[in-house]
This record gives sequence, structure tokens and C-alpha cells, in this order.
Amino acid sequence: MTNPFAYGRVVDAAQYCTRPKLQKALKSMMDAGQNAVLFGERRIGKTSLILHVAKRLRKSRVVYFDFLACHSAADLTERIARGVLETPNRTFFNLALKVFSALKVTATLDPNSGVPSVSMSLQPSSGPEAVNNLETALDRLYTLHQEKPLIAVFDEFQQVLAIPEGAQILARMRSRIQMHASLPYVFSGSIREDMQKIFSDHTSPFYKSALPLEIEAIERPRFDSYLSKRFRESGRMIDPAVFDKIYEMGIEVTGDIQQICWALWICSASGETIGTEKIDQALEQLFAMESRNYEDTVAMLAPSQLKVLKTLAAPPFNGAYSADFKQRSGVLNNQTIKKAIQRLEDLRIIFRVKGIPRISNPYFGLWIKKKL
Repeated sequence: MTNPFAYGRVVDAAQYCTRPKLQKALKSMMDAGQNAVLFGERRIGKTSLILHVAKRLRKSRVVYFDFLACHSAADLTERIARGVLETPNRTFFNLALKVFSALKVTATLDPNSGVPSVSMSLQPSSGPEAVNNLETALDRLYTLHQEKPLIAVFDEFQQVLAIPEGAQILARMRSRIQMHASLPYVFSGSIREDMQKIFSDHTSPFYKSALPLEIEAIERPRFDSYLSKRFRESGRMIDPAVFDKIYEMGIEVTGDIQQICWALWICSASGETIGTEKIDQALEQLFAMESRNYEDTVAMLAPSQLKVLKTLAAPPFNGAYSADFKQRSGVLNNQTIKKAIQRLEDLRIIFRVKGIPRISNPYFGLWIKKKL
């Protein structure tokens, strides 16, 4: 039998755990043509929520753009063109190809599989002309929307900040998007602080340009019931105490919980009732898969940075500059702690929740606690 738990990717309808209130709120925004921005921790299920709602709006087609690893205006333009053209629907493909012809896109559909093949060569990759091409792509997207109603999903949108000319790009994108009155844009990203800089900072071009929607963890009773059902339908039972233990370990985000459930399923047999004694075995399964990456990450750190990280992995403590934190870490200088935390943030090893530093990957934190 196939493992019923999925993590690290968008889930399909069969694996999706419903979120009625959020679904209703997001659907209302989309129906009204209102731009929306989703705020939430990494792996909380933002993309799955967006696509689940958008795909059920019968009058509109979802076009999804992932800006992860985009490093220039040309990269953004290419992602937009590919996001539109990489569709197996021949009618929509032909329409999109016609609309995007100004960007010198070459695209064909395989006559047998219907899979599109798209090629582009955008020059230059940066500078005024590259930003002009990006504006053209956005305007072509709106032209296409006027022919066939669309919902545009911009995922990992915070990546724009990492582009050298990111401030200019944001301003130019905003100038075009604000003219697209009836086309709803949905923005999401995995780095909350960066998304807040774009949409909540009054100096940003995108300030108050989209209605915010806070995505929190699925309510425990609903999610526990969903997970238990997934175990049961795949030939296993699970003791509710397992979920209590998972939360006690600080594993609270939807995707992270799915990950350990995936491992628990792997470590158990059909007909078995999974108890809390299986948790260590499941963790070792996850550690075995990721230990090389964890070791490489630790090897990048200076001694003081590693000391701070090891202490962050073993809460509670009274703040990163408190006497108990200094005593436990062995790092006594406030400036050294500050620099270490900044370095860990830059490497995306930690992030802040209401100003408090937390390790981004709870399994990395547990590995540090157990192995170092």
C-alpha cells in the first residue's frame, strides 16, 4: 500500500485537509477580483490552500508562477511566460502563444502527449530593457485575462527582493498590476519577514496593495482527525498520544507534521497500532535521510555561531541575550550573539516569530539536540 502522507510539495485533492474558514475568505477575495497576500510560516500549506480554492472557481483558469531562484528581471519574465504557456490545453495554449508573441517566445505542443515545449532567449537579463520586458509580460497576462478570465498566483514572491534591482522591479510591477482591475493576483512566499517588507512596510510600492490573509496551523482536532483517518485507510491505527508527543517536541506546522507521519508509516507494518515508542525510530529515519545536509550546514558555521544554534535548539530560555542563554551557550558578548543570529538568519537556518529566533526546520533542531 502507498504511503498516504505527502510533504514538501503541493498536495492533491485526495491529500488535502480542508480549511473551511480560510477557503471561504480566499474564495470571496478571488470572486471579487481582489488581490490577496497570504502570510504564514514555511510549510504551513499556503500554496496548497491557494490552488485548492482557485481550481474550484469554474469561470477562471489558474496560472501559477513560482519565482523561487529567480535572479533577474529576465528570469521573472520567463517564469511568467512559461507559467502561461506550459499547459496541455490546446485552445488556451494557442491563445496564449498569440498574446505573448511580442516577447519572441518559441513554443510547440507535442502532437502525441500534448506536452508543451517552450524556449525563450531574453536579452538583456537586467537593466531598463529587461524591466520593460517584464512590464510587457504583465500586460500580456492581463490581455489574456480579458480573453479568458484568469487568477494569477505569484509564489515565492519575496525572491524579488533578492534581485539587485529588486526595488525598481517592485515599483514597476506595482505600476502595471494596479491597472489590472479585474484580474486577481494572489501573492505568497516562504519567508514571512520579507513578504511583510513588501506588503506591510509603508515605503514599499506594494504597501496595502493586497488584502492580507493570515494562515495558521490547522486546528488540532480537525488535523488529528484527518491524520488518523489517513493512517486508518492505509491499514494502520495510531494512538492519539503520538500527536500529543509530536506537538510537545515543537513540531506544529502542517508540512512538518505530515513529514513525521510519513516516517511513522514507513516504520510500521500493516495492521499495527502506532504508539509513542515509534517516534524515535521515525526521527532516526528522517535523520538518516538528511544527516549529510545537516552536517554540511554545521560545517559552514563558526564556533560561536554553532554554540548559539545549539542553544536555540534546546529551549526554553529567557531571550537570546539573557544570562541563562549566555551561560548555556558559552557566548557571553551581546555583539557576538547578535552577529551569530544575523548569520544564521542570512543562511535561512533560523527565522523570527514576534522577534524571537526559531530554527526553521524543527528536525534539524532535534538532530542538533540529539547528535551534537
